[in-house]
Amino acid sequence: MIRFKWITLAAYIYLVLPFVIFCLGWIRIPLNLLSAILICFISFQILRQIFKASTNEPGIQLRSFIFPVILLGIWVLFSGIGGFTFQNSDFNARNAIFRDLINEPWPVIYSPSQSNHIFPGHSQIMLVYYFGYWLPAALIGKLAGWGGANAFLYFWSWLGTILVVMLLAKKFHKSPYLPTLFLIFFSGMDILGELLLIGNNRQNLEFPALSYIWPPIQHLEWWAQHMEYSSFTTQIYWVFNQALPAWLCMAIFVNGIDRRHIAFLWALCFFYAPLPAVGMFPFVMIVMFKRDTQKQITDLKKNSFLQRTIGGLNTAWQQTRQVLSFENVLGGGVIILVAYLFFSSNLAIQRSGILNISPIMLLLFDILEFGMVWVILLPLHFKNLRWYLIGILLSFLPLLRVGFGPDISMRASIPALFLLMVAAAEGLYLLKGKKRLLLIICLVIGAATPIYEINRSIARTAAYYFFPNNPKTQELLSYNEPRPIDELTADEIGSISNCRNCVNFVGDGHDSLFYRYLARK
Repeated sequence: MIRFKWITLAAYIYLVLPFVIFCLGWIRIPLNLLSAILICFISFQILRQIFKASTNEPGIQLRSFIFPVILLGIWVLFSGIGGFTFQNSDFNARNAIFRDLINEPWPVIYSPSQSNHIFPGHSQIMLVYYFGYWLPAALIGKLAGWGGANAFLYFWSWLGTILVVMLLAKKFHKSPYLPTLFLIFFSGMDILGELLLIGNNRQNLEFPALSYIWPPIQHLEWWAQHMEYSSFTTQIYWVFNQALPAWLCMAIFVNGIDRRHIAFLWALCFFYAPLPAVGMFPFVMIVMFKRDTQKQITDLKKNSFLQRTIGGLNTAWQQTRQVLSFENVLGGGVIILVAYLFFSSNLAIQRSGILNISPIMLLLFDILEFGMVWVILLPLHFKNLRWYLIGILLSFLPLLRVGFGPDISMRASIPALFLLMVAAAEGLYLLKGKKRLLLIICLVIGAATPIYEINRSIARTAAYYFFPNNPKTQELLSYNEPRPIDELTADEIGSISNCRNCVNFVGDGHDSLFYRYLARK
């Protein structure tokens, strides 16, 4: 039997280790040693408090994890992480970042000629991206090379999904089978959007007329043009470096987190994935300033007006003291400050605005992507402020743009979608009759999206190993990915220094505050 407190311990170590590596590799001496020691000490204090509060906490039998662990291993294997199976086109840039982290000295700063190639007119560019997730594997790669780094990256990702599922099993008080299936198959009903807009949504792309939903290897989430809420399978198959640490932060969050630690946890999310951290922030604020228990509120109502006022002020003060804890202020503050100064030198973040989206299209998108499930579950969360916040955020995030595309809606939605997934899993047990049946129907329809993603990876991987020179296979599999079937990995760029369209991944390596005051020279 394994105690859940050990799972929480492993999750915090998993999240803290890359930041410590970043401090030692990117920040100048002695600030790097001071910051690394401080974060390690604060992490120890947090874990000590968690262990103290969970002395009688139940555990879970290890044998119940055998099948889920195997299933998660297969799921991660076909994501392309590690390079053993087909990689989607987003891996081109991710492999280039990963290779530069392995091959170049830290911090990664490109030569004047390379910098001018990446971004004409700039003589000193450095790698500025949320690459924290890669750092343990990149460190291994400096010793074991590209192959060893990729093997470890696969193991690291597999371990991350196991920790997420274990923490969700703790939340549900059920076996890990349910959270495993939900993590893999939960999604919006994209296939209905494809069917409703067939012939319109891909008119500018080179797809044969019958390829919208068949063969079942398409990327269904492109149906809404500039809007997309990615399934969790899509997230790990395309943007694993942001998604997986955000899931782990949210898995810790949904199990109930002490106010004294909440800002520290959010800061770790911000270091790994700033856009998901933006989406997580409103939920963090609710935890920081949530009302007292109903019993305490009832007790206050029995007192006089003066007593209620004094009691309310005292409660607010106690809550504020907890939020302003040593762990939050110093630990979270250091992580946020370092990450903010680093990310603020990125050359693409200054572009932002509002997307021009048809109200009818937005309404259809909201209904299919989350609205139906949200309404079905509403009776279970009628008095829950968090539930209405989920609805508001998911309704309007598609309108926002930061950078060169709709990334903020696709990534900032991850925390709200994670909470929706958790609520849907709980709803299977709590709902009865027609509402439960409607929920199941929505979940089954939505499962088409991750199934299509997995199918594409399996089909392309099988074609690579068994039919690499078959023209009919190439034609069949080229609808969403025109890359030849004898190319398994997406590794065309090689290095960010070879890319003229990779502004999203670089920053000012000369005048930025981070470079001038923190970066190792």
